[in-house]
Amino acid sequence: MFMQYLWRRTPINSQPQRFSTSSFGRDEQSIEQEAERKVGWLLKLIFAGTATVIGYQIFPYMGDNLMQQSVSLLQVKDPLFKRMGASRLARFAIDDERRMKIVEIGGAQHLLNMLESARDDRTRKEALKALFAISKSGQDSNLSAN
Repeated sequence: MFMQYLWRRTPINSQPQRFSTSSFGRDEQSIEQEAERKVGWLLKLIFAGTATVIGYQIFPYMGDNLMQQSVSLLQVKDPLFKRMGASRLARFAIDDERRMKIVEIGGAQHLLNMLESARDDRTRKEALKALFAISKSGQDSNLSAN
């Protein structure tokens, strides 16, 4: 009897050992993959949000509203804000349509008032730069190119 016990193919009281992944291991693996996928999407969303915020800071919307805000900066008492408004208007004046829009919303008149009431040379210089940029026209640039 003892000999029969030793020569059996499957031992009694021993549990089969599985060296491959168990069903619990597969569940763990699928949970881990799902977590990695969710973290990946979270990182993508954070990146997209950061890129959007940076984009709005670097490339501002250059519409009529921003021109109106620049003209309103010319009416503030602080010379720094006046210079900023004049500088923005000078950058907006890149074609005849935008130059006319600046004149229509009163930018040229406010620049003249700023030039007249400025107390320092830097403010006067920014006002002159903006007036010069507004006074250019597409015909002037075509004549100078010929």
